[in-house]
Amino acid sequence: MKRIIIICSLLICAAVANAQNVETFDSNTFGWIESVEKDGSAIIVEGVMRLEGKNALDDIWSLKAGSSQIITSCYAPFDPQKNFTFKCDAVAKKINDKGFFGLIFDYMDDYNYSAFYIFKGDKNAMVLYQRVKDNEIIGQRLSDLKLKEKKNAAFAFELRSSFDRVEFYCNDMKAMEVRYNPIQYCGVGFGVFGQQSVDFDNVQFIQ
Repeated sequence: MKRIIIICSLLICAAVANAQNVETFDSNTFGWIESVEKDGSAIIVEGVMRLEGKNALDDIWSLKAGSSQIITSCYAPFDPQKNFTFKCDAVAKKINDKGFFGLIFDYMDDYNYSAFYIFKGDKNAMVLYQRVKDNEIIGQRLSDLKLKEKKNAAFAFELRSSFDRVEFYCNDMKAMEVRYNPIQYCGVGFGVFGQQSVDFDNVQFIQ
């Protein structure tokens, strides 16, 4: 009986700990901040974080073009130098070639971070990895992404960090893996560049 009580207590503690690392945007639990340029917005509305850009993307390979640029971020309650998982749900109004959106991680500030983005390529949807340092793109990779829906496309995003690798999953499928770029900062968030509208919700940090 004593053993059962101890096990139950541990399960309750684990559940409480996990609850503290969940953001549903019904309240601004983690103190999200916004950075907006070129006619865009990042607001909590109807229990989701909505990022919307109105100026279409000029150049996907540059963050200095005349398009909308929206980043919302927080410093989350986990140790970035230990294994962790960052999950969230997202719904994009339309997958197009006028803008891209995705997860931001290893965020120090608006000029230093890494990200995985989704956008429409020539034939398929694409995943773009970018590493930004001092507002310059210092590394990037591309891979295809199989998507059935182009309008109101729903995503379950998952970023897994372990030792020397970061894995990005989209709807339970591994979309990309990046190695040998150790994460230093617990800053995470979302980004929209160009003409795009995306709702983010059900954010979880697991460690």
